[in-house]
Amino acid sequence: MKMKSPLLPILLGCATLFVACERNSYKIEGTQEGLNDGDTLFLVKDLNTGLPTDTMIVTEGSFLYSGQADTATLAMLYLQKNPDISSTLFLEPGTINVHVAKEAGTITIGGTQANEALQEANEIISVYGKKMQELSALATTAPISQLSELNMMKQLKQLQTDMTDRIQKLADQNKDNAFGQFIESNLITE
Repeated sequence: MKMKSPLLPILLGCATLFVACERNSYKIEGTQEGLNDGDTLFLVKDLNTGLPTDTMIVTEGSFLYSGQADTATLAMLYLQKNPDISSTLFLEPGTINVHVAKEAGTITIGGTQANEALQEANEIISVYGKKMQELSALATTAPISQLSELNMMKQLKQLQTDMTDRIQKLADQNKDNAFGQFIESNLITE
């Protein structure tokens, strides 16, 4: 009579646990421009407190971080010595690519579906924000007539509407991931 190994059920249990953990794991792989070895990035997982929960240290031009996420959550990443260089990102299973450009003052994100969509939304907001800023600057550089002011307000409102429409379309295209769900539940009002 052949005896069953008591080790087999333990090994199968460990393998199942390992696969479950792998499915929920994420990795942030970062590259940088203009930073030095030892520069620090802070990760804020709880946006309600705004307090950093983890750090990433630049080493040989890159940084790495890994963690577990049962569900996608919104977090923030910022440079310690210049907190204005920051970005929101979704912590979700997969590899999240981050690039910090200190000279340009930007952080770009990608790698996972929700983070790719979030980056696209950031680019849309940036383009429309610049247009709105340029239009608003015209009003402060020279006196304008009341008719011109009304026309400018109409143009600003149209830019805002166009930007919102593009973000809504992007959310609709991503309704099956954290970005689309976040936009639908938090930002879009009908």
